[in-house]
Amino acid sequence: GAAGQPTVAVASQLTVSPQILMWDPDSHPGATTIREVAATGSPVVTAGDIIPALLRSQGIIQQAQIDTSYEGTPARFVSDPTILQQGFATAEPYVYQNEIAEWGRPVGYEPLANYGYSIYPEPLAVRADKLEELRPCLQKLVPIMQQSQLDYLADPAPTNRLIVELADAYQTGWTYSAGVAEFSAKAQVEQGFVKNDPASGVFGQFDPARMQQIVGTFGPILQSQGTITAVPDAASLYTNEFIDPSIRMEAP
Repeated sequence: GAAGQPTVAVASQLTVSPQILMWDPDSHPGATTIREVAATGSPVVTAGDIIPALLRSQGIIQQAQIDTSYEGTPARFVSDPTILQQGFATAEPYVYQNEIAEWGRPVGYEPLANYGYSIYPEPLAVRADKLEELRPCLQKLVPIMQQSQLDYLADPAPTNRLIVELADAYQTGWTYSAGVAEFSAKAQVEQGFVKNDPASGVFGQFDPARMQQIVGTFGPILQSQGTITAVPDAASLYTNEFIDPSIRMEAP
């Protein structure tokens, strides 16, 4: 959470980030990794500066390649297919091939998790100053959240129908189709973005060593960007106390 509003994560919902950089296979023939495509000097188009800072710190990209003008639309990629662009493995590969008429073919991509993008994306979190008060609720709620996610992945169709319906009803400018929803649920499991915590075997649990590593990697980046003044103690950012350790994803 931001310095002014600290939060405590209470359950992990995505074990591995599905954040990717994607590229056009025709513009980068034979390339299978971000590292290979980035070595061509192509612009790396992202919506923020965390991802480029991470890649630059590893010497994978140069300062001149950084372009933080991504607005979530396909216009740039379609008109300039030499670029690397951010996206999600659970959406863009399907969307570009099936829903963007000007593209209509596969994209190449690799998860940024392969390059130390080790965050737990979108964990269930509460305000730190409310943790005490919410404790009785969280003891009941967190195991329900663990189980409901496994139930969803076992049979995503009814929930997907509702999500698609709501995305349409709320008219936020965000569109979501039944095809993407189905693709996403499959990709989450098949590509290993949603799985048991490798350290404990428990679904939804945070790994203390990984939390330590996340703070070690991203703390200095956020500090140098002026987002945070001090690097927080990893232990203050999460708790496993509400997790039911008997809830585990069955092997497929």
